[in-house]
Amino acid sequence: MEANALPKLRQNLSLLTAPPDEDGEPRWQIFDPLSNKFYYLSRTAFYIFREWRYASHDNELLSRLAQKGIDVDEKEFDYFLRFLESNHFWRLAQKKI
Repeated sequence: MEANALPKLRQNLSLLTAPPDEDGEPRWQIFDPLSNKFYYLSRTAFYIFREWRYASHDNELLSRLAQKGIDVDEKEFDYFLRFLESNHFWRLAQKKI
């Protein structure tokens, strides 16, 4: 997989613990104050979101996750990228003057 730069996430997003799912598995959620919505995350999505700020490229992020024993396949990672983009979680680029 070719290394791609990761967009910066908005700083006003909050990562919170959520009630366990119906099988008792732990869950997490992102709270977006702009839309006033909560978004539930899978275990893998939680780890991707949590480690995102420590990496500048996708390969670096996936390597960090692998070092922690979290395997993320390319399809799952692409799905998570679309989730972030479709919910407008990227930080807008600053215009240079």
